[in-house]
Amino acid sequence: MEDSIIDLIIALKGKCSITDENIRGKTTLSPSEYRALMSISEVEVLSSTEFSGRIGLSPSRGSRVIEKMIQNGYLSRKSYPGDRRTAMISLSPEAVELKKRIVEIKRECEQKIKAKVPAKELDTIKRALNKLISIL
Repeated sequence: MEDSIIDLIIALKGKCSITDENIRGKTTLSPSEYRALMSISEVEVLSSTEFSGRIGLSPSRGSRVIEKMIQNGYLSRKSYPGDRRTAMISLSPEAVELKKRIVEIKRECEQKIKAKVPAKELDTIKRALNKLISIL
């Protein structure tokens, strides 16, 4: 019997999850912290509300993630000059280095795919994946 599209998506997700878990396994990051790290650029400064929204968390859950990441040395927090109640969040130097290592691991994984799939097929795969993402 031929695999259904959803079975193939689940199988691909499993392969990607293994890579993702291997990357996170080399850190102390939870899935939410990992998403946060990867969603903030090295130069961005976000309010805690923006931070929470960017990674799809409620402000209260986002605050807990922020606190843990600050304790683990991945985020820096400063008070907003016009309102002390607003915290401004940025990546710490340690987080910037960690993010660079993660990006390199992802790049190596991508290179494995590119080495085994012709460029024309890669473009077709990317378009198909983007279409599936937009549908789901």
